[in-house]
Amino acid sequence: MRLIASTRAQGRYDGPPFRAGMEKIFFLDNEDTALIEGHCGRHIRCRFALQLVTVRDLGCFLADPL
Repeated sequence: MRLIASTRAQGRYDGPPFRAGMEKIFFLDNEDTALIEGHCGRHIRCRFALQLVTVRDLGCFLADPL
């Protein structure tokens, strides 16, 4: 799985995702969990976790993650 450079902003990939690649991006370890738990409110923690894996995957934050 490799992000196509010309369409990086759109988040398009050049093939189906591989399990190992997805686990590397979306697995939250103890350090990630501690960072997330430091935020108040369940909805804030969920949003923070989503932004964390987004920046890990795309290398940037999205202005509108929806």
